[in-house]
Amino acid sequence: MTVVQLLLAILVIVVIGIAAHWIIGKFLGEPMRPIAYTVVGIVLLILLFAMVLPDIGGYQLWRR
Repeated sequence: MTVVQLLLAILVIVVIGIAAHWIIGKFLGEPMRPIAYTVVGIVLLILLFAMVLPDIGGYQLWRR
């Protein structure tokens, strides 16, 4: 992954995060907001790891 691709990936994740923050803040009530922020944050973190480390999905935790 080049530096330009990394910057574009981070930019896409930031834009998705800002859009999710706006949607959650605008349309969800107070009891659901922390849960929604947590779910979106975890999904975006997994997306970032998948972009930066593409082999992370094929890692086996236990060997057979």
